[in-house]
Amino acid sequence: MKLSIKKGLITISVLALITTTFYFIRKQIVPQKKPSQSIVELVPQYQPETQLTKQEKSIQGFQQLTDTGKPQIIHPKSQAEVEHIYKNITMLEIPHIFIDSLPPDWQIRSTADKTLFMKIITALILHTNEKIQAEKLALQQLQEKHLRQIEWTQEETDLFNHLVKKYDVFLTKKRDNQLKDLFEKVDIIPPSIAVAQAILFTDWGRKNQKSIYGEYGWTDKTHYEPLPFDSLVVATDSFAAQLNSRTQLLEFRELRNKLIPYANVKYLGPELVYYIHEYMDWDKNYPEKIQNVYQQGLIKELDHAQFKTFPSE
Repeated sequence: MKLSIKKGLITISVLALITTTFYFIRKQIVPQKKPSQSIVELVPQYQPETQLTKQEKSIQGFQQLTDTGKPQIIHPKSQAEVEHIYKNITMLEIPHIFIDSLPPDWQIRSTADKTLFMKIITALILHTNEKIQAEKLALQQLQEKHLRQIEWTQEETDLFNHLVKKYDVFLTKKRDNQLKDLFEKVDIIPPSIAVAQAILFTDWGRKNQKSIYGEYGWTDKTHYEPLPFDSLVVATDSFAAQLNSRTQLLEFRELRNKLIPYANVKYLGPELVYYIHEYMDWDKNYPEKIQNVYQQGLIKELDHAQFKTFPSE
């Protein structure tokens, strides 16, 4: 009888020890909730308009303007000012300086002016791609927490909901499927595609300066026309979001996802540009027109452009 009681007490003690050990192990492996760590600082590019307010810099004293490695957004008063900003700079090494509107005296007088236009657009799309990469990294961190069953903070949830809305992901889908859709959609735009589209729709900036990428929409119930943008930075962000979200451009994104691993050794723009024909579905000749732009100069080379910090003069 005593032996039986003793065995029972030992069994209870062992079970209690196992339960306690399992509790502490589970608490370490799967914390119920912990403060946000990075999530790419919740992607400060939430509202492009807010960013413009914080980072806008006057063109006054542009002779002393140098690249600090931080985004500087410029509203030039003349084409001469734009020429000074990008002087002695190749198209493949771009400063962190963005022209937010073409100057009132903008004109194309030579090949040099066309090169200047390409530098302007390349800087803009590289800036947009930086923001997209930040969003993708944030998604990776959110997914990691989700897989480890770590509850998201309210700020992280708000960011995720913002990306779901921005990239037109179904709200009714389960979170796993929403994450999958976002990873398929959130990726960089080859710079040459943005440059080619801007050249095609604006004729090198000669027209349509308020809708530089030809993004169409309903301005009211009866007018489907180019949407006006007061900011080239915002217009570029919107162009990228269109390519990354519209259902009709799924084939473009699927091919891009296959080619992205080879981005450093291949030019993605020429291979992908045909698949954005639905972007301007009202123009049946659009695929031929956009491909013809690639025959002008070395536009495809822009896919390998990158930011570079330049020392003060």
